[in-house]
Amino acid sequence: MSAATFKIKDYRPACDRREAASHLGVTQKQIDTTLNDAFGQRLVSTIFEPLNQYYVVLTLAAQYAKGPEALEHIYLVTTSGNKIPLSTISHWENTNAPLAVNHQGLFAAATISFNLAQDVALDQGAQAIETAFAQLNPPQSMRGVFAGNANAFQKSMKVSPG
Repeated sequence: MSAATFKIKDYRPACDRREAASHLGVTQKQIDTTLNDAFGQRLVSTIFEPLNQYYVVLTLAAQYAKGPEALEHIYLVTTSGNKIPLSTISHWENTNAPLAVNHQGLFAAATISFNLAQDVALDQGAQAIETAFAQLNPPQSMRGVFAGNANAFQKSMKVSPG
């Protein structure tokens, strides 16, 4: 069973009202910065003493960041200087999310396994899979590569003479 089969409950915020945000003069960068200021740890200053230096870190107080309800208390400043709640331009919902995301190298990957029918060679099976993948007409950002024995077989065929 793959890691993507297991699900956990997850809150997923989404800026799904980009037109409203733009109309109010709120940019995506401003939203990202505000959320990072609240839930990340941003270095805002350094206090220098004769023997030490102390970093001042901006973050949301723990009692306000205990759960997704903390998003209800996040406000953005519009170009006109008014404060609007984050919920004006986004929503969040409780959804299922994978516990882990598989990777191959640096990229997120989905693994599809296959078995060969009796009396079918690996190169025939690989060719059938490549043909089926090409017929799906995937976007340019998606690619299909073999791993494991099929990958080793393909590499050995490129090296061998003839």
